Amino acid sequence: MKRTTRRRGRAQDVMRNYEQVMRTLARSDRGEDRQLAVELVRFLGAGGRSPETERGLGKDRER
Repeated sequence: MKRTTRRRGRAQDVMRNYEQVMRTLARSDRGEDRQLAVELVRFLGAGGRSPETERGLGKDRER
């Protein structure tokens, strides 16, 4: 997973914050929070593209 900013340390801080948020959500007693953590991991692992976005890009490529 790659995030770029002007300062290298800041990019690392951003990713560390994402990881902390996802861990907290994953440990929650609420199912909605755990599901959100799963979806965030999937979204960020795909480079920020959701299946809906991919479908939309496919339509643009066909034109």
